[in-house]
Amino acid sequence: MDRLTRCSVVALAAAVYMAMAGFPAYGGPAAISSFDEVLKVPAGYVFERRVEFVRRLSFRDFDAEVYWQANGPGTRQRVVMTIPRGCPAGRTCPAVVTPFYYAEALIGHELDSESTDAQFGAVPLMAELTRRGYICINADCYHLTYRPSSKLRDDFTRWADAGEALMKDWPQWSGMGKLLADTELLVDMLMQDRRVDTNRIGIAGHSLGAKMALYAGMRDPRIKAVLASDPSLCWERSNWNDTWYFGEKLAAMKAGGLTHGRLVSDGGGKPLCILAGDVDGAWSLGMVKGVRNLVFIDPRLDQHTPVKPVLQAGLAFLDKWLKGKASMRQQDEERLRVLTGLSLSDIVQPAQCMPAAEKRMMSSTDYVPERADGRTERTMTWALRKFKEANPSGMHPYLKDRETFLGWRKKFRARLVKQFTKGMPENPEFALLKRERREGYELRTYEWYPFERLAVRLLMLVPDNARPGRTPAVICKPGGGGSVEGLAGEKNPYFTMFPLRNRQAWWYVKMRMIAVAVENTCNAHSCYDDMTCYNHIRECNKLFPLVGMDVNTLSTWTVLASVKLLKREGLVDPARIAVSGLSRGASIINAALVSDEITACNFNDFLCDHAARKISTTDIPAGETSGGGSYVEKAIAFAPKPLLLNEGGPWKNVIEDVRRAYELTGHPENLTVHYYDRYADPKARKYDGVDLRDVTGLTYERFHEAANCDPHDHSFHPESALPWIGKLFLGSGELPGSLMPAVEQAHAEREHTPEQLYPPDGLTGRKAWGWSHVTTEADFLPDRPDGRTEKILTWLRMEQRRILVEKSRAVADRFKFLETRRRDGYKVEIFEFYPDDILAVKAFVLTPDNAKRWRTPVEICVGSGGASIEHLAGEPDPFKTRGGRHDALEAMKKGRIAVALASPGEANCSMDGVGSEDSRRRVQGLLAGTEWSIGRLIELESRMCRDFFEGR
Repeated sequence: MDRLTRCSVVALAAAVYMAMAGFPAYGGPAAISSFDEVLKVPAGYVFERRVEFVRRLSFRDFDAEVYWQANGPGTRQRVVMTIPRGCPAGRTCPAVVTPFYYAEALIGHELDSESTDAQFGAVPLMAELTRRGYICINADCYHLTYRPSSKLRDDFTRWADAGEALMKDWPQWSGMGKLLADTELLVDMLMQDRRVDTNRIGIAGHSLGAKMALYAGMRDPRIKAVLASDPSLCWERSNWNDTWYFGEKLAAMKAGGLTHGRLVSDGGGKPLCILAGDVDGAWSLGMVKGVRNLVFIDPRLDQHTPVKPVLQAGLAFLDKWLKGKASMRQQDEERLRVLTGLSLSDIVQPAQCMPAAEKRMMSSTDYVPERADGRTERTMTWALRKFKEANPSGMHPYLKDRETFLGWRKKFRARLVKQFTKGMPENPEFALLKRERREGYELRTYEWYPFERLAVRLLMLVPDNARPGRTPAVICKPGGGGSVEGLAGEKNPYFTMFPLRNRQAWWYVKMRMIAVAVENTCNAHSCYDDMTCYNHIRECNKLFPLVGMDVNTLSTWTVLASVKLLKREGLVDPARIAVSGLSRGASIINAALVSDEITACNFNDFLCDHAARKISTTDIPAGETSGGGSYVEKAIAFAPKPLLLNEGGPWKNVIEDVRRAYELTGHPENLTVHYYDRYADPKARKYDGVDLRDVTGLTYERFHEAANCDPHDHSFHPESALPWIGKLFLGSGELPGSLMPAVEQAHAEREHTPEQLYPPDGLTGRKAWGWSHVTTEADFLPDRPDGRTEKILTWLRMEQRRILVEKSRAVADRFKFLETRRRDGYKVEIFEFYPDDILAVKAFVLTPDNAKRWRTPVEICVGSGGASIEHLAGEPDPFKTRGGRHDALEAMKKGRIAVALASPGEANCSMDGVGSEDSRRRVQGLLAGTEWSIGRLIELESRMCRDFFEGR
């Protein structure tokens, strides 16, 4: 059944890396072929080595000591050392260097205040390791120590200031070299501390700290083991070219063949554990394959901060090499096995190269119950079986004849119309902001306002020869991270892998058509600058239900509004309007399906059967879905309108079924399929006869091969799209001679890196690479003078606030405040509220002192088993409840606002002399003859409390 041979994801990652390493260097000095050239402390950087004790602090589980340490000519760094309480007198403890911005973020507690607000989303490495018996040490990074500054500690521009000052003083050095030198000073301190076992010193870091840990760990022989959480082994996957790391020197380093694979090899097999995240993955493992004592843990979660079981596995790795033994909690090890296929024994006994980067893919046996009675105890097996039963292989059943297909298509389109047009403004409001001349066309910048406080940007490119009512038009949508500027061929502040190819709107206007560039919701201008579009989508999807829509709905509205704008301007031929979407922007087909005014679609992505991908790899994609059905179904339903599948896809039961739909409607000529260059020859599409829903055990990369997809050529393809649209709208598929050189240049274009697109004096392209956004009060307020915002997440948060406040006001008169009780680190507020004319209910509200309005979640905790409301809240209990948990108190300790309610019939709510169990039974009996029930009453009370306390 499985005609595909297995292929190692590691081998493919290595090939990708080698291709990336072959990119030409763009300018810069002579090639740098030794790390010493940029890391070694420069001559003249001389200072007196001294350490000054400042004070000692005590925390619940450990103590801390603060020092000043000289770290350069005229500079010093604040050092924080944490010491475990269990470190026996007269004996030594192992130690771990924990580099990061500053110690507070790794302890989770401000040293100069009572605040417990950790910054930068860091993992609490110092606290975790100290509780495990390690002495830990950290120093403020040089952005806080190299030059005096009036800027706040968390102002990120201090990094650029310090990096520029360092390069001015020591141009032959690098920011990474300075970070390394300061880290080695911490090892010096540990080597002089009598409490430290100097033969058991390790280093552990996350993000920036992981970069420092990787360099210090591989280069300092005193360090015996290294833990690096998402450091970015690929130069292109992080901001290594920023001034405070390597700046302009990076291009010369890459030209000289310097890689992190080489750095790790220089470590000579030193134990190294890498926790992969959104910047490290299979592509990174290819660099270090074959290194001795390597553990590479990749949960494939596409997030920067490691989840608990992965972090615990990394700490167990340090335990193995610094203590000689390691352990994990059973539930953490079980979760680790689900995420990565690894067990504790894999972590503590690393082979030449761990299989951790290859996420365990499912095989055919995973669909088969393991018990003789035909049942399974594995929930995953049950879920896999159910999913496969709901998505059988074979031709889509509604394609058996023309009548059946037309009936299905009518219902399918009607469902999409209801989903994607409900609530859309009938007369969208537009504003023309400016008009600019370009060679051969005019660039017009518009905004449209789907809601009172939301602004969406549009660019319209109008050719000079446009004739009123007779000019064809194409509406374009970019891929993930793309922008309207990139579509229009303008100076683009956002990263794109193929800047020449992906300027879709520019290509169409050069074909003498009107081109409209629309935002892809949660991309570019509508996204925060320090958050990837996919992380942004996930955050937005949590809030979109508040306004009755999703990412796809608002994105579809933008396209439909563009059609109205084109008609309002009076230039477009209403019979010749097409849409063109790249990658994530291929969702533009939603608008093409629901609008009769859109006559053609360029679907510029490989046509993926997501059900086949889940079955064959069980790699369930995170984030946004196509919305309203699969893309295969949408391509089928688009028949008989002209459709270009511009990156092909698998044939069997995918393109084959789309072809069948066009044949049933009598217009097979309206379907055009263009494959990637790699699969243009039919002989290269060797798995066209395989239904991928019948295949199991594929890696993600192997699935791409089976689906005729070349991810490294994923872009807009003008060489196929322009002749197609020309033949369709202009009557000729011949390209203008003046456009041919540009098409040939774009076709030859290779993937670009941020460094190639944005030289050091330009933009950095951070948007492409997973920077973490720290939510502030500003994210809940309009950022423009007109009271609007272009940031989708800000708009959603403003709507969330408005809706919550309205709900709170609607029930406010039914709540009465009684008293407040102060507790250590939180407060308890007692309310009484009235869900019915004669019923009064008490609520205890536990609010942590560091709670932030609108950003702290509310959790409703309802008692059971006779538990009183006081017991839930951890307060003195007049009912002396036995057993049970303090649910509200525990929820508050996790950083939530906890609302404690006593269940009807329990403790506070029962009658004197009637036990809670008997009381509940009587209540149920009495309500049985009414429209009420205990469950409905609890639901009403919980909803009232949530509405009121979320909106306060």
